Amino acid sequence: AITAGTLAVARGGTGTTAYTAGITVADQWRLTSDLAYSTASTAQVISSNLERIDSAWNGTIGTAMSVSTGIWTFPQTGIYKVESVLNMLRDNHLNEYAGGQIQATTDDSAYSVATFQWQSFADTAGLNASVYMSVLIDVDDVANDKLKFTLYGSDSGGFSVRGNTSDNSTYFTFIRLGDT
Repeated sequence: AITAGTLAVARGGTGTTAYTAGITVADQWRLTSDLAYSTASTAQVISSNLERIDSAWNGTIGTAMSVSTGIWTFPQTGIYKVESVLNMLRDNHLNEYAGGQIQATTDDSAYSVATFQWQSFADTAGLNASVYMSVLIDVDDVANDKLKFTLYGSDSGGFSVRGNTSDNSTYFTFIRLGDT
């Protein structure tokens, strides 16, 4: 029987009295209206039409992520699972491939592609497609470890990502899995 104090290492404890909770951040954001891709073969940062999901059914844990001009800041250090779902619509016959990237930085400056997914569109306007992206991010410095979501297409114009203020058409999920 343990009445107080330290859980012994031999019984699965750590030998300390400190306890770290499991998931301390679970947050989700969405695109509130459609966003058109406009620059051929260039990553276009998703920097507008964003809201933290405010539907009655949505659940969150902890402090929210913050975003400014498409740059996302984490509320605390830790290992995060970051997910993105882009629901795309081919607007015309110009774009053969469409998708997105999750880009990350450890110095609040130089970003690199953490994951890149795209979908091939047939030569027909009005087609829908989705891409799912997921990456684990080690955030050991909230001032410098940041990320951004981008759109990417093979031609200029030609597709948009769907947004809606009442459902998750295009959305972003952030879950802090544990300590770094």
